[in-house]
Amino acid sequence: MSFNHCARIIGVASRSRVVRAIFLVVSIVSVKATDVRAGAVSWVKDADGSWAVASNWSSNPTLPTANDDVTINVAGDRLMYVEGTQWARNLTVSERFNLASGSYLNIGGVVRFDNVANLGSGTIRGGTLELGPNGVLTLGQVMQHLFCKFHHAPG
Repeated sequence: MSFNHCARIIGVASRSRVVRAIFLVVSIVSVKATDVRAGAVSWVKDADGSWAVASNWSSNPTLPTANDDVTINVAGDRLMYVEGTQWARNLTVSERFNLASGSYLNIGGVVRFDNVANLGSGTIRGGTLELGPNGVLTLGQVMQHLFCKFHHAPG
């Protein structure tokens, strides 16, 4: 909806700077409010795949955000991989996991791996990293790239 259309609806001249400023602020606030989605997001694809493909997630058409608690746990032995920069509030991974070189995984809370996690030379920023009883962490050159706390969660 354009400014002029809204101005006509509320009966205000379309040239008023004050009204334009108010319209802009209200528009920005309403766009930001719709961006704040938080909740449980899960991997829905019963196959290997990329984090960056929205159709792999229950949050489709969007990817998980920094406000989401993300779970990756499907039947079978799957490989899930992260490329680029991705976010989650909390992340629980029961499948094989690969963080590609040069990629960033930003975590606000806890990331827990219950399977093989290859962090290569990617970067995990924030949060606490946990290994479950079946978790195996392969680091490669990542030791310089773990910006989080580490905790081994016993069975």
